[in-house]
Amino acid sequence: MAEGVAYLEGGRSAGLAEGVQLSVKDTDPITGHLIGHSTDSADADQKPVAALYIFAVAESSAAAEIRDPTRALKPGDWAFLSAQDTAAIVIQRTLSPTANTRWS
Repeated sequence: MAEGVAYLEGGRSAGLAEGVQLSVKDTDPITGHLIGHSTDSADADQKPVAALYIFAVAESSAAAEIRDPTRALKPGDWAFLSAQDTAAIVIQRTLSPTANTRWS
């Protein structure tokens, strides 16, 4: 990580794109589960450690601006897609090229 920037393992192949927002939440470094929770899914009630805004994307990596950190981010931290961006990616992946065709 550089000052104010996080580099992510995951890019276009993982559904990331410029402008996507992620939230970093506290996770157990061994299990990957959110601290205080029994699953590894992001809990909407848990306050994020920081917000990440993707500004550059490659096939298997991305760079993000770190905003509003409550602690220093470290290698191994997990970032979760916002609910809004998750829904947008699901819609994008489920639509076929012909589903976007306008019929007259």
